Amino acid sequence: MIASDLIKEGQFPAEIGMTVGEVRELCIANRASELPVIKQGEVIGMIRLSLLKSLPMSQFIDDVVETGLVHTINGLTHEFEYLKLMSAQSVSSLAVVDDKGEYQGLVTMVSTMEEIDRRCLVS
Repeated sequence: MIASDLIKEGQFPAEIGMTVGEVRELCIANRASELPVIKQGEVIGMIRLSLLKSLPMSQFIDDVVETGLVHTINGLTHEFEYLKLMSAQSVSSLAVVDDKGEYQGLVTMVSTMEEIDRRCLVS
């Protein structure tokens, strides 16, 4: 299974200009403890749910985005490769980008493990 197999509609990243409350809802909806943050289609950082818990719901996320090393994968990345990257970086989700670096979707550890479970049950 490759990353593009798990991209589902309705999995949205955080965007510059969103509030803490909006991003917390996205984390819950995406079942992820962190989300990629995009600006004009490009992934510029990550934001962690644990950081958001201490901030007012109406605060904008613009100043609290972690913009250091941002890990992205392309849609052809195999599940074992990106699960290893998630584990090494202690993250539960990764942004999938195209060859131009534009956001395509999100893969999460939860959705990947559910798909692996489903395949095991079917076979």
